Amino acid sequence: MYKRNTLIIFLILMSTVLLGSNLINVKTAKAETETFSSSAFYTGVIKPFREANLGAVNAGRIEKIYFEEGSNVKKDDLVARLSDENLTRSKIDYLTKQKDFNRTERLFKKGSVPEQTYDHVKAIYDASEEQYLMYEKNTEIKAPFSGIITEHLMNEGETFLMINPGILSGYSHSNGIVRLIDISKVYAVLQVGENELATISKGQNVVIKTRMYDNIEFFGKIERISEMLDMNTHTAEVKVLIDNPGQKLKPGLSCNVEVKLKERSELLIPREALVKNSLTDKVYVFVTDGKTAKKKLVEIILQKNDKVAVTGLNEGDVIVTGGKNKLSEGSAINIIK
Repeated sequence: MYKRNTLIIFLILMSTVLLGSNLINVKTAKAETETFSSSAFYTGVIKPFREANLGAVNAGRIEKIYFEEGSNVKKDDLVARLSDENLTRSKIDYLTKQKDFNRTERLFKKGSVPEQTYDHVKAIYDASEEQYLMYEKNTEIKAPFSGIITEHLMNEGETFLMINPGILSGYSHSNGIVRLIDISKVYAVLQVGENELATISKGQNVVIKTRMYDNIEFFGKIERISEMLDMNTHTAEVKVLIDNPGQKLKPGLSCNVEVKLKERSELLIPREALVKNSLTDKVYVFVTDGKTAKKKLVEIILQKNDKVAVTGLNEGDVIVTGGKNKLSEGSAINIIK
């Protein structure tokens, strides 16, 4: 009897040793929900806050341009003047029609001319006045806003024919004699893909960096998100308004844009827990109950330092982080610390 009991104990011990030798040592971590702020990164280009190619309503010879390229101007400053031949002719015609109207009006009040004649003369007078005022306004080209004259599109002595001579990619294509821009503020313009539009909104804070000023951060906010997407690229134009003290940011500069996203809560796991299927490109992890490991597909939402936010898991799931490459579906494990 004693020998028999000894044999049973020996067999139990041996089976335990053998089973233990088949266990795979692993390290684990828990899937936990964390609340955090994240950022999205884009490239963009700097554009003026306002711009205009200043020209005239009608053709005319350019008599004078009052500001050199690079000059600062204030709103309503006289920037350029056109020849006034048309103005002189229209003024003479206007004064003549004015006399006719005044005489007809006196006679009409006395009852000496019919109302139909009065209305006809008044219409002619009103038309001549409008034409005179138009020519008067047309000869003097004033700044519609304060800014910088960046370029002379035409020269003094040339005839302005309302045909744009200064088309420059990325800027206004309207007709003009000089180009005026306002860069007291600027826009960073970027393209955002359709799958990312839901994460941004008007008013979000933005940090801008440029190669020109590598160590300086500029700050702005999203002012406008286009309602239409480009049919080819499936992106929407987003404009970020930036204060530009000292006018350091110049139109045409490329920039890196960091959009500060709203605070969010996601289920995070260590990046080292991920296993990628080389044939299907699908990503999975090993989830364990403490005894065995089972595969579970996950989808990566975003990356945060050494962790990733995923779907497909539940809060508190225990996942394998170390030793995962030795595992297969249903592998027996031994959790080590």
